Amino acid sequence: RAPTLVNKYVASGAALAGKNVVSSEEITNTSMAFMATLENIKVAGDQSNISGVNHSILHGFNYSPPEAPFPGWIRYGAYFNEQNTWWPYFRKWSDYKARISYLLQNATPRANVAILQPLTDLWLKFGPQRDPFPQKWYPEYQNNLWEAIHQNGGGCDYVSEHIIRSASFENGRMLYGDRAYGTLLLPGIETMDPETARSLSAFADAGGKVVFLGKKPFKSAAYSDAESSDSAVIEEVSALLERTEGNVVIYPSPQGDPIEWDGQLMDDLGLDSYVRFKKTHKYLSQSSYKLGPNSMYFLANTSLYEDIPVHAEFREDKTLTPWIWNPETGERLRYPTDGANNIIDLLLPRATSLLLVFEDVADGEQYQPMGLDTAGKEIIGPWTLNLYHMNGDRQELELDVLSDLLEIPLAKDFAGTVIYETNLDLESGDYRQIDLGQVQGISELSLNGTALGTRWYGAHVYDLGAAVKAGENSLRIKLTTISGNYVKSLKDNPVAQRWTGRQDNYPMGILGPVRISS
Repeated sequence: RAPTLVNKYVASGAALAGKNVVSSEEITNTSMAFMATLENIKVAGDQSNISGVNHSILHGFNYSPPEAPFPGWIRYGAYFNEQNTWWPYFRKWSDYKARISYLLQNATPRANVAILQPLTDLWLKFGPQRDPFPQKWYPEYQNNLWEAIHQNGGGCDYVSEHIIRSASFENGRMLYGDRAYGTLLLPGIETMDPETARSLSAFADAGGKVVFLGKKPFKSAAYSDAESSDSAVIEEVSALLERTEGNVVIYPSPQGDPIEWDGQLMDDLGLDSYVRFKKTHKYLSQSSYKLGPNSMYFLANTSLYEDIPVHAEFREDKTLTPWIWNPETGERLRYPTDGANNIIDLLLPRATSLLLVFEDVADGEQYQPMGLDTAGKEIIGPWTLNLYHMNGDRQELELDVLSDLLEIPLAKDFAGTVIYETNLDLESGDYRQIDLGQVQGISELSLNGTALGTRWYGAHVYDLGAAVKAGENSLRIKLTTISGNYVKSLKDNPVAQRWTGRQDNYPMGILGPVRISS
């Protein structure tokens, strides 16, 4: 996964400081420099957005002078360069990111849970760690805690002891600036300043929930007068836990699946969330925002292979109308609910994200949820493939069955565009869509000479519209691959081998099955 704990930690600091822009350097990789697809890059950015980042900074365009031998001057990143096979489609990703970033920078992230990150204990046990890539961490589950909260429909910020001591407490909430939390989680905290412990008592007095995970604090970080400071912490925490109100508890720390654990924690302690998923999933997450008077949710399926059914109930006024905002096109479409406006039921395809906004507007064009029909008519072929290599070569192949180009000896080192063509003999013109199945690359589809669009991530499903007819139909798909497998094949090229020699080859092509359905 893309974000490390530091993403959420810095995003929390920005929220607590009232900052609207949270920047992160992204796609600075050395392991997939030529293998990364635009779909990979989108998924990484979606995960970063879930963590609270709203300003993605790429590690630069790989400028190379014309006289530099291919692949040119390379310095990190995903080969952002005009020689990259998918460079003509880069604008599709950047437009998507621009719209997402603009919305999130003008929205307020919601958080109902605060987490005291145990930095003091981490440093005492292991010494300072270099973020964003610490060599050791404490406790073991710490990196997954914030993710589990978001995957269960909540929102959280990391706080410090200074934040807790500086906060005010009223009506069951801890208040700091514009942030307000009803629950404070203390994961494996052993060391605490006595004044922080007294602030926890004030929070509990105000009705807030204080949850010690796995253990309770029993010492201070003081060097001078350490014994009395330790005693003060023990006394304050013991007094807290002797309360009968039930809002101060020691709860078992996560064991096994952290998502399942957090869901159980919410049920056991009666904690609210912004949205409840009927079924959680390790690749499904969300972040909740206020956008002016409206509530906005960013949902993301960050799997590259798995489509996820989503049944979600949102904590919203049922008189408001949910709208799907499309960050690719800027379109806003009304989601068709069935009675309860705060419940949605749809399939979120792999590598796909969704913006859902609840508005006091009920009229407008309706969103048509995508259907992936596994019972449609499978298009077997045969297929004619014309391969236009980025090095200028051209090849033609015949395939009876679609497969990964890596499995075809003549194509395993290919990079460029492949034109897939076949004819469909259809008994009627009532077919509505075509689903290309698993696709590794960017596809453009045309039927009977009519261009039907481009898909650069997720489900490669196309609406056929009026292009389909009874009888013979000509299907043409332009597939753009990555450049990495070709670069890896250049055994005598030291630059190519430096970057790809230790990388595995990456799948390419239309793997199918291709289905047409009504």
